[in-house]
Amino acid sequence: MKKILALAVALVALPTASDAVRGGLGTLALLWAQGEYRAPMICEIEGRPIQALRRIRVRTTPRSTTQVMGVVTFFDVDAPPDTSCYSEEGQTQPNLIGKLTLVFEGRDRPDTAEHDFEEELRRKGGFRYRIASGRLRVGTPGAPERQLEAIDFKDGNLRLEAVRRGSDAFRRLAEFGPRDKRVLILTAPDGRGWTFDLVDWAAMGPR
Repeated sequence: MKKILALAVALVALPTASDAVRGGLGTLALLWAQGEYRAPMICEIEGRPIQALRRIRVRTTPRSTTQVMGVVTFFDVDAPPDTSCYSEEGQTQPNLIGKLTLVFEGRDRPDTAEHDFEEELRRKGGFRYRIASGRLRVGTPGAPERQLEAIDFKDGNLRLEAVRRGSDAFRRLAEFGPRDKRVLILTAPDGRGWTFDLVDWAAMGPR
C-alpha cells in the first residue's frame, strides 16, 4: 500500500446489542451504524500525493430506558499546513472536527424489530438518521481549528449505506480486503453535504 498519512488510531471498546436497551428498529439501526471507521482519501503534502485515512467513530449511548442515541465523532486529520485533500473521484475533502448526536425516527416496535430491520436494509441499503444536536468545525486540512467554520448540524441528517459487491464504492475500497465497508452521507441543515467511503478498522485489527 502507498504511504499512509499517520492519524490517531487508538481503538475503543464498542457496545454490542447486549449492552443496549432492548428496543425496536431504531435501536437495531443505531447498533448497525456503530464502528471504528477509516475514510480513505488522497492528500497533497509538499506537492506529493499521499494516501490518508480520516478517522470517524460511531457509537451508541442509551439516553433512557426506551431510546438509544448515536454519537458520531469526526477526528482532526492532523495534516501539515497547506495540505489539500480529495477523494479518488476528485471531490474536495475538508477537515471536519467534532461530534454529532443521532436519532433514528421511524417504526420502533420491539416485537417486529428484526423483521423491520432486515426489510429496511434490503430495500434501502442502509439507514437515515436525524442529527439531534452537534457542531463541526469544517475547513482546510492543516489550518488551525479555531480558523475553521463552525457549523451547527442540528436537524441535518446522516445516511449510512452498506457497500454492495460490484458497486463503485466496492471497487474503490477493494484494496482493504474483507473488512466491512460503508458509505456515509452527511448533510447540513443548509443543504451542504459531504460523502465518505468507510472501512471498519476495528473488526480485524489495524493494518
